[in-house]
Amino acid sequence: MKYSPQTLPSQFRIDIGAVSPSTIARGSTGTATVTVTSTGFAGDVPLSCSITPTAGAPSCSVTSPVTVINGGTSNPPATLTITTTKPAVVRATVSALWLPLPGFVLAGAGLFSIPRSKKKMLRILLGTLAFSGLLLMMACGSGNVGGGGGGGGGTTPGSYTVTVQGGVNGTPGTATFSVQ
Repeated sequence: MKYSPQTLPSQFRIDIGAVSPSTIARGSTGTATVTVTSTGFAGDVPLSCSITPTAGAPSCSVTSPVTVINGGTSNPPATLTITTTKPAVVRATVSALWLPLPGFVLAGAGLFSIPRSKKKMLRILLGTLAFSGLLLMMACGSGNVGGGGGGGGGTTPGSYTVTVQGGVNGTPGTATFSVQ
C-alpha cells in the first residue's frame, strides 16, 4: 500500500498593510499592520517574520500570537516592526600622533653618547623612520572615506521584502519596502 502526502487547504490568510514609511532611513524603524483572516480556523496563530535578501538586511519583529475566530479576522491586529541600523562612524583623532613621542625622547637621549660624525647620519635615519611611522599610523584609521580601519556595518540600502508566516497551515503575507 502506498501513501502519498496530502496538501491541506489553508486555514487562514495573513495580510500586511503598507510599511510606513515605505522608505526607511538607516537608523530608523518602520511599522505595518498585520491582519490574520480565518478560512476555517479558530484559535491562536503564532506569527514570525523574515526579510529577503538577508545580506545586510534590517531586523523584523511581529507581535505574536494573534487570536482569530472561525470566519473572522484577528482583533486587535498584530504590528510588524522593521528596525534598521546606522553605519558606525569613527572619527579620525590626532591623539594617536603623540604615540611616537617617547621613542623620539629616548632616541634623542642616545644621540648624546655617539661621536659627532655618526650623529648626523643617525639623525637622518631616525627622522626618516619617524616620518614613515607617522604616515603609516595615519593610514591605519580613516573615518568616512571607506578603507582603513573606520566604521562600517549598518543596514545596506536597497529594496527588501518582508514575509510574515503563521503556524503551519496558513497563507503567508508579504510587503515590500526600501532602505536609504
